[in-house]
Amino acid sequence: MPSRRHRQERIAGSLLALAWLGGAMPAEAATVEVRVSGVTPNAGQVLASLCTACAIGQRQAAEGAVVSFVFADVEPGRYAALAFQDVEGDGVLRRSRMGRPLEPYGLSNGAGRSHSPSFEQAAVRVGEGGARIAVRLDRPGSP
Repeated sequence: MPSRRHRQERIAGSLLALAWLGGAMPAEAATVEVRVSGVTPNAGQVLASLCTACAIGQRQAAEGAVVSFVFADVEPGRYAALAFQDVEGDGVLRRSRMGRPLEPYGLSNGAGRSHSPSFEQAAVRVGEGGARIAVRLDRPGSP
């Protein structure tokens, strides 16, 4: 069984493949809630990251159609929220030979639904009061 650190590195690597992300500016820490909708209940786990470099990741069982993740002590700045549903349970976002996701995935601001996302398209400003970010998972092949 892979170590926890190895699993976290695999999660971060999978999510990094979704977008090229920039940095955030340091300041007072805040709380950020990421609500992931479009989840297929009881099908694997949902993994989410709040990213400047996708180092902050969490996972939860896909028990309902919406899964919430709370990230504490987040410094204000610009972040992208990324999530995917690991239906296969291997901790990796499976991709086709062309690089397209084969499992449900989503980014903040709906970025990447019709083309490769950029950090600018997915970026959300997090202030000292925190933020709530919505991410909708899209099924592979959906518009």
